[in-house]
Amino acid sequence: MSRFLSNNTLAGKKRGPEINFLRSALGTQEEVSDYSNSAPLAGNRNTTGAFNNRATNANFWSSSQSGSNAWNRNLNSSNATVNRNTNSKANGFSVRCLKDREIYIVETRHCLVSTAGKNKFMVDNYSQLKLDLFRAYYDARKNKRNKLNSLAFEIDYEKKLLELADEIWNRRYSPGQSVCFISHKPVKREIFAASFRDRVVHHLIYSYINPIFERLFINDSYSCRPGKGTSYGIKRLDHFIRSCSENYKKDCYILKLDIRGYFMSINRKILYDKIEEVLCKHERERERERERERVNSALIYFLT
Repeated sequence: MSRFLSNNTLAGKKRGPEINFLRSALGTQEEVSDYSNSAPLAGNRNTTGAFNNRATNANFWSSSQSGSNAWNRNLNSSNATVNRNTNSKANGFSVRCLKDREIYIVETRHCLVSTAGKNKFMVDNYSQLKLDLFRAYYDARKNKRNKLNSLAFEIDYEKKLLELADEIWNRRYSPGQSVCFISHKPVKREIFAASFRDRVVHHLIYSYINPIFERLFINDSYSCRPGKGTSYGIKRLDHFIRSCSENYKKDCYILKLDIRGYFMSINRKILYDKIEEVLCKHERERERERERERVNSALIYFLT
């Protein structure tokens, strides 16, 4: 909120009982009244149940606690600053934020991400995150439960998953060290194996973003895709051979190749930008869908 309101200071002049939020967000002294979105200051309910300060004050809860109290932001019609205070949580303020609306992708692209709906890639509910993390754990240990790393993690795994959820939720998680070794089959290559704890996070990320990217892949992209294993690849190969050779009447050729050091040579910055672009585009589409749903809901409520 403070970032939205121009780093704790309202850029426009004092607005009386209303504050021009667009001017504040733009950080400009120019007149923007044609595009303004003003909101009346709602006041608050105090600990006795009485309502005060309507049209002169607005208080907004943050998600940060301060002992038995909580931090809040205050807007006042008599000054042009955003004040930061602590108050008893028994007060009734305008907004109680369950979490800061932030994401792991860079903020400079102005892409806000939330989650609701089927194809989600972040969560806005701590309980849901814990549930998704347990599901990711069961996926990660599937067919690998007898591995040493999996067995070591399984000891007191509930506690470890809850600690991991807390780190992710509070943006304190960082990947651990990987084990590096050389594999000679089918060709000589360098392998970086993540710890089991990090593999659980890999499965968590996969569960969120896979539905988004799956619809972008071509049909003939195989491996690690549901229904796109070896058997399906063989069937598709047979189809193309029959098509190209006109049912085995003509010669056709197959090119088998491998790009040397492909994964190690990927430009991570370019890859990151491409992933970010897809996720932002997806979120914008979902915002438009939610807006249409809100309009339809409002119409239904009116008619009923």
